[in-house]
Amino acid sequence: IAIDIHDLFNAIVKCPPGVEDAVAAPRAPEKSGIPLSEFMNIVAEEKWLAERRERNGTWERPNMYDLVEKFIKPKTEKNRVAYAELLEPMEPQVFVSHWWGEEFVAFVRTLYNFDELIYKSEQTTVFWVCSFANRQWQVNLGETLQESPFERALTAESCKHVLMVLDRNATPLRRIWCLYEVLRTHALKKDFHMGTENGMLTVGGEPQGKVRTDLLDLTRKVIQIDASTATASRETDREMIVKEVDEAFGFAEIGTEKFKIFI
Repeated sequence: IAIDIHDLFNAIVKCPPGVEDAVAAPRAPEKSGIPLSEFMNIVAEEKWLAERRERNGTWERPNMYDLVEKFIKPKTEKNRVAYAELLEPMEPQVFVSHWWGEEFVAFVRTLYNFDELIYKSEQTTVFWVCSFANRQWQVNLGETLQESPFERALTAESCKHVLMVLDRNATPLRRIWCLYEVLRTHALKKDFHMGTENGMLTVGGEPQGKVRTDLLDLTRKVIQIDASTATASRETDREMIVKEVDEAFGFAEIGTEKFKIFI
């Protein structure tokens, strides 16, 4: 049997189906935005996201951790890509600062509230959300903060706004990544907004009802912020950010800086 040496070589070195995509470089953070309509569709189609269950003594709806394990990873498992890579490349207009423990339905409602007041886009506004933009199979945050996908998305020319999504405990204000994002927003002079599922706290006139309650709660939380005790999922991330912030502001000054941002 005659065998072409070139065919044999190609058969040996060729990657199995799907592997080529898996080892390809991730899509650039500057092109990894998700339109609001995609988030709205997920909430509408994944009915389990609205179901409450007991967690730590309270009844809560699924959060971002749940969504990653039950939705994002199954959707991206074949080629082990980011969810954003399943869609067309899109430049983010809004960088979203948040923590993964908030209920996903509440998270999406906050994005909707922001769009209604700022863009009025009929759900076409493009958001950068780390769990959708980064590959959850092997998250690469870079060797330095400047190389991280968070920094690249924040500094993207298309990114004009930063939206911090707050839960009832204002948890993002105690997360080191979120505090870093707030400080970078201030340094970059980008528009900064804060919101909850009840409405926007930094735009829209005199707050009323639940939004007013959220704003009063936020004020109390801001006063209690201690950046030196802010946490991160990985200690290496925390150490890297603490070093960067300390060099830029010094922890003695970070309280002053936070009030410049929030007030």
